[in-house]
Amino acid sequence: MSSSNAPSPSPSQDSTSAAATTSRTPVVTTKAVGKLEPRTLITIGVFAAIYFVVAYATGMLGLVSPIGEVAGFMLGTLINGTVIMLFLVKTRAFGAMTILGFLVGLVMMLLGEYWAVLPISIIVGLLADLIVRSGRYRSKVRNILSYPVFQLWLIGCILPIWLSPASYREHISASMGKQYADGMVSIFSSLGIVFIVLIVLIGALAAWIGTRILERNLAHAGIL
Repeated sequence: MSSSNAPSPSPSQDSTSAAATTSRTPVVTTKAVGKLEPRTLITIGVFAAIYFVVAYATGMLGLVSPIGEVAGFMLGTLINGTVIMLFLVKTRAFGAMTILGFLVGLVMMLLGEYWAVLPISIIVGLLADLIVRSGRYRSKVRNILSYPVFQLWLIGCILPIWLSPASYREHISASMGKQYADGMVSIFSSLGIVFIVLIVLIGALAAWIGTRILERNLAHAGIL
C-alpha cells in the first residue's frame, strides 16, 4: 500500500536524469572506426595529386644545384605538412597513408627515382597508418608524429648515393654533368644521418604548423 503513495518523478527530474545519462554515454562517430570507402579512395587520390604537385614543384630547385636539391626536399616537407594534416582529418581510415605512400612511390619510381623508393614509401605509409590508428585518428600528437615518419620515403631518392656512389655519379653525369654529380655525391654523403634528422625535425615542425592552421581557420568554417 505504501508503494502506491510514493511520489512520481516530476518532468524536470526526468529531463535531468536523461541529461545525466546522455552525458555519461560516449559519443561514437563512424569516422573514428576508420574504414576505407569509395569516397575515401577518391579523397586519397585528390590529396595524392596535391602532395605530388608540391613535392615535384619544390624538387625543381634541385635543377639549380645540389644544394637546391636539399632545399627542395626540406621546403616540400614543410609545405606538405599542412596537406597531410588535412588529409588525415578528411580520411580517418586505416590504409589511407599506405595507399598514399604507394601512389607517391610509384609515381616517383616511374619518373626515374631509384626503385627502392616504392617499397620504402609503402613501408613508411603503413607505419604512419599504425601511428594515427593508435590515436583513433583524433590524437593531435600522433597525427603530427605520423608525418615525419611518412616523409622518410625521401630516403629512397638518395639511397643510391649511399649504396653505390660511383654508379650514381656516372648515371647523373650523363644528364646533369660531372660537376653536378660530384656535388650531389659530396653533399649527401657528408650529410648521412643528418639528412634523416632534418627530415624528421622539419616534418614534425611542418605537421605542428599544419595542425595550428587547421585549428585556427578551418574549424570556424565547420570543415573540422
